[in-house]
Amino acid sequence: MRPVGSGVFAKLEGDPRVFVLPTYTKSNFDKTSKDLRDKRLLVKFDTHGFDGMRCDVDGNLYIARHGKGTVVEVSPEGKILREIDVLGPTPSNICFGGPDGRTAYVTEVKHRRLVQFRVDRPGLEWAQLHPNLK
Repeated sequence: MRPVGSGVFAKLEGDPRVFVLPTYTKSNFDKTSKDLRDKRLLVKFDTHGFDGMRCDVDGNLYIARHGKGTVVEVSPEGKILREIDVLGPTPSNICFGGPDGRTAYVTEVKHRRLVQFRVDRPGLEWAQLHPNLK
């Protein structure tokens, strides 16, 4: 996932932070310190974990907050824009679809269901697959 002009989003397992890297290569990962090089902190969460992430065409990142039961929308500058309840405590993954790419689909593990909600802008991957429908 890569919004135009802002690099690649990355997280390390067990780390409550999301970073932006200019590009992602093996050289960005330091095996000794088990940390990422050349990173910029996008957002840090004090509670609950997170799992799947996807971005929209404007570079806003949608993050499934596993354990909190929400999806948070974060701007490219790291500002939390909104938090959407997904009707269960364990959202896992997220994608965009529907006829206009503005429906977010989220898997919720505990209740084994697929939750959907509308967003303002199409998902980036959806827009790349449907270039004539933006």
